Amino acid sequence: MSRLLPVLLVLGVACTSSSKESAPTHSGADSAPTDDTQPTDDTEPTDDSEPLTDDSEPPTEDEDAEWGDDGDIGPEHWGSLDEDYATCDEGLVQSPINLTEDLLVEGYDPLTVLWSSTAIRAYNSGHYIRYEVDEGSSYVISNEGRFDLDQFHFHSLSEHTVDGQHAAMEAHFVHYLDTNPDRALVVTFLMDPTGESDTDLFGMEGALKFHQAVALPESETPTDLGGTIDLNELGELFGRAHLSYEGSLTTPACTEGVRFYISGAILAPEIADIEAFTAVYDHNYRPTQPLNGRSVTAHSGEPG
Repeated sequence: MSRLLPVLLVLGVACTSSSKESAPTHSGADSAPTDDTQPTDDTEPTDDSEPLTDDSEPPTEDEDAEWGDDGDIGPEHWGSLDEDYATCDEGLVQSPINLTEDLLVEGYDPLTVLWSSTAIRAYNSGHYIRYEVDEGSSYVISNEGRFDLDQFHFHSLSEHTVDGQHAAMEAHFVHYLDTNPDRALVVTFLMDPTGESDTDLFGMEGALKFHQAVALPESETPTDLGGTIDLNELGELFGRAHLSYEGSLTTPACTEGVRFYISGAILAPEIADIEAFTAVYDHNYRPTQPLNGRSVTAHSGEPG
């Protein structure tokens, strides 16, 4: 592990710092046990979550059941809310996971990140703040082929943990294989104000227009925030050293067949960015899931 342990150590420093200093106030979802699953990539705020009651209208055949971050529609109940969500309970390779040194296996799992400029469009899904990207504008190349970037969004606290500790936030860049849309790949960055990967993306004047996006009302229609953003800056930050493993989406239906690539670079938003986000979503993360024998590939950029 000599070459790759530093990646885990860097992630761990961000998580430890966040848990001590910058973690927002949140409800008990943070301390939920491992099997209290909650899907990655969409989560509902506590205030908007309404538990199902006997008087609740059942979902129609074409309508997904309502789910949220806690209560009767929280992660521990996802698998029973809808038959389409059964994988949340029954899946064997679910995400997120807790990253520890003993999981790491050195391997060659390269990822070339080829992101470029896109118009800035975002919406508040009711589960997270999601940014859309121009179709075909950005993609990654893995051993499996080309995966096109579909969207990216944020969670707080981080969904993945290091030695049981959360970072302040986590960013997910969701891609789909161009020859098989059922196969997904998620490029993941942990985020903490103490991170070294400072960019001009965040802050009141940041290129992401993050504060404007966070202030959007709930909607299923993206809002054009004006201008463009060059995602190549983030792509270059991804770096050669990273961790990867086989998992699932972290929100219902918790679909498996998702490859996670976790960057060794820590994004460094401003504290004001985190406060603005957590004012809307203070715990839109799924608790970590059982490993069921999985390991994590630690890639150093050197074959064989």
